[in-house]
Amino acid sequence: MTRSAVRGRSPARVVVTGASGNVGVALLRHAAAAGTHDLVGVCRHPPDPVPPFDSADWTAVDLAADDAPATLRETFAGAAVVVHLAWLIEPEGDVEGSARINLDGTGAVLDAVAATGVSHVVFLSSVAVYAPAPGGVPVTEDGARPGIDGSAYSAQKVAAEDLLDRFEAEHPETVVTRLRAGLIVQREAAREITGPFVGRLLPPALVRALQNGRITPIPLPSGLSVQLVHADDIADAIWRAVEQRAPGAFNVTADALDLRGIAAVVGARALPLPARAVGAVVRLLHATGLSTMTPGWFAMMMGKPVVDGTRAHDVLGWVPRHSTTEAARDLLDGLVADSAGPGS
Repeated sequence: MTRSAVRGRSPARVVVTGASGNVGVALLRHAAAAGTHDLVGVCRHPPDPVPPFDSADWTAVDLAADDAPATLRETFAGAAVVVHLAWLIEPEGDVEGSARINLDGTGAVLDAVAATGVSHVVFLSSVAVYAPAPGGVPVTEDGARPGIDGSAYSAQKVAAEDLLDRFEAEHPETVVTRLRAGLIVQREAAREITGPFVGRLLPPALVRALQNGRITPIPLPSGLSVQLVHADDIADAIWRAVEQRAPGAFNVTADALDLRGIAAVVGARALPLPARAVGAVVRLLHATGLSTMTPGWFAMMMGKPVVDGTRAHDVLGWVPRHSTTEAARDLLDGLVADSAGPGS
């Protein structure tokens, strides 16, 4: 029984897929503090009933399994909102396998939403669906969604939004919210988050030296910009969308840092390197097994545009409490502590 039910309320039922993952944990923390909804978490392996997981009831579902559609329909029955967070974030090595979870799984979620009459679905998308705007102008929610060439992650987010387009056309009675996020970080899941980029074996001592300003200058590919968003801020945006039943797309991310700003996070200076040369090194190191960063992740890192978050502010009243610099420092603290985070 959930915390809100114990308090004797009759709350709206909110089902969260991928609820034990990076964003899911932050959302459970946020929702538990609000205490006004009946929460149901969906994941492959339900966690132990400790905070914040004890604020929800749990259903075990593998979205790629044959029995997923039936289990989802049973779980969604009577729900007011489905928040779809479940996503395999490392599709580059096994595109077909990840598509079964990310795309077939999203299709199964949307089919179950339609079959059970859920009136609102919230999907966590990505700024990686966009292409950069000419002249570096920040991209708004009506920007084109071609994705980023060479990135399987980006291609799958674009394909998932195409599924949402068709769903909206067929089910106009259902409110659909898309939150297009920058890279979502938090201390507790530092290794999980940075694994695709720098590997899972980055020595904490090296990160500590970086934090303490003992590594300077920092070589960075020219043209790189970073917009992070803290998981707690994403949770706040999701909850605002749930409570306001806000339709449409929203860019949700903090401020953008250029090369100088990225290096300044640790008090260093940037050493710009040609992006094409860095990309060649990434391909070589990955091909020889010396790096976990794939060419696809590098393409996404370099190709994602800076986005404009005005609509989230104006419609949802959402303002990130953590700047990109603050979020990056929280992430570095987690790397020093070797925080692996929960799995979904």
